[in-house]
Amino acid sequence: MMGKHDYCTNVSVITPEILEDVEIFGQYTSFYREFGKLIDVIFNKK
Repeated sequence: MMGKHDYCTNVSVITPEILEDVEIFGQYTSFYREFGKLIDVIFNKK
């Protein structure tokens, strides 16, 4: 019960910044995932 309460207060304090970071991180990871696929295609053709 105590841990859950602490978790909720921590989330409420940092939510906006965390959401922004997660969104940016998600965009970068999806970009690198697509970039990795492109690299794989290029190398597999050789």
